[in-house]
Amino acid sequence: MMSRPSPSAVQQKFSKAALTALACGLCVFVPFATGLAALVAGPIGIRATRSEAVVGRRWAILGMALGLVNLGAWGFIVDMHLERAPIEAVAHQYIDDLAHHRLAAARQESLANRTDAVQVDADTINNHGTVNDIEVGDIHRHSGYDITTASIDGLIGFTNNAQTFTFQMVLVRFGGQWRVQSFIAYPH
Repeated sequence: MMSRPSPSAVQQKFSKAALTALACGLCVFVPFATGLAALVAGPIGIRATRSEAVVGRRWAILGMALGLVNLGAWGFIVDMHLERAPIEAVAHQYIDDLAHHRLAAARQESLANRTDAVQVDADTINNHGTVNDIEVGDIHRHSGYDITTASIDGLIGFTNNAQTFTFQMVLVRFGGQWRVQSFIAYPH
């Protein structure tokens, strides 16, 4: 009768796939690639540890968990950046159209019920000189009840006037595009 060697007598080695999963999972500063690599190497490492001669199951699991964190965090960061760009573009374009008396274009960027308000917005901007700088600061997105809005705070600088104006704008996503719902500018 042959006896099986005890687990302590078996020479154990560490799973390279488990180590790879953990190393890739820890590299959270590299977007997406290392997270995906951790999710691929993790299951390979787990399968390899089925043998008594291979250890590292916990490291493989930890690597996969960190890989998921990597993908989730970078997905959130990219989503925030991709969402900010079109919001900023609408804010810049609307103020630029007001400053250059392109009221028809400003009306197209605005909700339909703001037609009269566009002239008031243009007067507010143009009574203080020529716009030379538009800085979009904070953007806060809000979603609920099938509607998404963005609140924007920023600054408008004028060449003819040393005074800077603060602006606040609310955009609504309408028909897949951002539209100006409200706009106000006042001395900073």
